[in-house]
Amino acid sequence: MTSDFTTTFTVPARPIQAFEAAASPKSWWNEMIVGSSAKVGDTFVFDVPKLHHSKFDVIEAHPGHTLTWMVVPSGGTSDQEEWIGTFVAFEFAPDPAGTRITFTHRGLRPELECHTVCTTAWGYHLRAGLESLLSGETPAPITPDTYRAVADTIGAQRNREG
Repeated sequence: MTSDFTTTFTVPARPIQAFEAAASPKSWWNEMIVGSSAKVGDTFVFDVPKLHHSKFDVIEAHPGHTLTWMVVPSGGTSDQEEWIGTFVAFEFAPDPAGTRITFTHRGLRPELECHTVCTTAWGYHLRAGLESLLSGETPAPITPDTYRAVADTIGAQRNREG
């Protein structure tokens, strides 16, 4: 049994469509992402001002099957330190209703300070973002205009300088 954060949901889309959507996190997670995120070797940076900064390397990308990002040091002073060395993984499996997506943040364990807010945030972004996008609804990625309201919704503290 693992204590990593895992959640599963089903969307009315084919596995390849689910992979393509997950591999485009600007469309469902954060419009302020910089970089590429679809194929092995791609790198992108996730930033929410004064709240969260992480750099991701794509280490596995099998369209329609799996997508894995590893959190790496960005070289900046505002890294989400607890996330460095963790992995964000998506698994896509055919389902009678479309595709079953299993999302796991390996290394996001209960003993981490950010565990509660981070698991709440992942739940929010996966449902309001990725699941909505793949269900034909309007996704709600973080934008420069909405990041404060999203942080309030998930209970995040905006207390870092920068």
